[in-house]
Amino acid sequence: MNTIEEDFQRDVYCLFGLPIDNLSMAEAKALIRQKAKQGGASVLSTVNVNWMVLSFTNPEFRNAILNSDIVTLDGNPLLWLAKLFGFPMKELVSGSTLMQELQQDKTAEKPLTIFLFGGEEDVARQAMENINRDPGGLHAVGALNPGFGTVEEMSSDDIIAAINKTEPDILLVALGAEKGTQWIEHNRHRLNAGIISHLGAAINFLAGTVQRAPDLVRRYGLEWVWRILQEPKLFSRYLFDGLAILQMLAFRLPAWKQYLSWQKKIKREHADEIVEQQEMTGK
Repeated sequence: MNTIEEDFQRDVYCLFGLPIDNLSMAEAKALIRQKAKQGGASVLSTVNVNWMVLSFTNPEFRNAILNSDIVTLDGNPLLWLAKLFGFPMKELVSGSTLMQELQQDKTAEKPLTIFLFGGEEDVARQAMENINRDPGGLHAVGALNPGFGTVEEMSSDDIIAAINKTEPDILLVALGAEKGTQWIEHNRHRLNAGIISHLGAAINFLAGTVQRAPDLVRRYGLEWVWRILQEPKLFSRYLFDGLAILQMLAFRLPAWKQYLSWQKKIKREHADEIVEQQEMTGK
C-alpha cells in the first residue's frame, strides 16, 4: 500500500473541500523540477470546474485529489470563486500552460524527461515527436497508448515495465479524468517517475491536434469559448458543470455570509479591546 507523506509546509486553502496550493506559475515550475529530480512519484492534480464537480459525485475521484502532493487551480471560474471567498490565490496554474512553459524553457541545464501515456489513437506519439523536434525544457522518452480497457488491464506488468524502463521525470497520463486518476492511484507505488499527472488536454496541445487559445483570449478567461469552437462536444459538459458549480455555490452562500458576519464581529470586538486597553494605559 502506498504511503502518502504529509507536507505541513504547503501554503494551502480549502475550496469546496479540496486542498489548493497557493502557487505562482514560476513557483509551480520550480517545485515540479525539484520533485521530479527527487523521485518518489509525486502526484500533481490541476483542478478545473469539471474536476470540482466530479469530486462531489465520485468519492474515489475526490480521494485521488486529496492524496495528491500538489494541487493547483486550472480555470478562471475557480480562481474568481477563490478570491470571492477571500483566498489570496496568486494565479492560475493550468496543466496545459505548465507543460507548455516547461517545454519552452530553453534555459534549463538539462531538460526534464517526459513519458506520454494515453490519448486517442497516435496522439501520444505525435506529442513525443513535436516535443523532440523543438529541443527545450522537455525531452520525450516514450509514448504509449494502452487502448481501451479496464484500469487493471492498463496496469499490466508489461505496461508498467515499459514506463519504468525510461525512468521519466514526468509521466503525463491522458485516459479521461476519472479513469486516469484511478489508474494513477492504482499504480503510483509501482512507478519510477518523479511527477505523475493526468493532463488530458495537455497531450492534445503538445501533439498539435488542438490549438491553444491566444494569450488575449486566455487573459480574459474565455479559453472555454475557444475550446468549444474547436471541440463542440465540450459544450454540454461545460453547461452541466457550470450549473452544478452555481448550485454548489448557492447551497454554501448562507453559511458563507454567516461566517463573514462572525469574522467581522470578532474583528470589531478585538478592535474595541485594543481601544479599551489604550485608554486604560493612557489613564
